[in-house]
Amino acid sequence: MSKLVPVAVTENNRPKDIKQLQFRLASPEKVMSWSNGEVKNQKL
Repeated sequence: MSKLVPVAVTENNRPKDIKQLQFRLASPEKVMSWSNGEVKNQKL
């Protein structure tokens, strides 16, 4: 799988056609790898 890179979307460069959009799901293991184990804003 290729490296995913975030892209800022503005009014000028937004996709004009829904076919240009791509969504991917991350596995629980991948999401956990992004975590530092730190809670920055806990609201209950």
